[in-house]
Amino acid sequence: MKKLFSIALFAVTITAFGQSPVVGEEIAGYYASDNFTINDQEKVNIVGTVMLKGDEYIIHGTAGNSTEVMDYYPSNLTRMFKVDGLRVSLEATLDPIPDGVKLAGTPITIISIQKL
Repeated sequence: MKKLFSIALFAVTITAFGQSPVVGEEIAGYYASDNFTINDQEKVNIVGTVMLKGDEYIIHGTAGNSTEVMDYYPSNLTRMFKVDGLRVSLEATLDPIPDGVKLAGTPITIISIQKL
């Protein structure tokens, strides 16, 4: 087991003086704390499209150098990225699949994500 920092993704909108927040640039950032431990997990880089599948948002894309397109189920996709058809690039850890549970895709935890 490896001691890690907890990471919470947050977004800030920056706007020029006198402009509407819609014009602003979104920046993802992190808040860290050292209050938990997790097992070492495999990290992957994924490029794909956010899609609404039933009631859940998934990322339909490829990991690393693979040409196989798969569905990934992120446990921590933030609201600003829950846009059907949005192209994203992200780094994530592959999470274990709980016994007897059927998910919309391979479970992942997002470490960092950006819009393409």
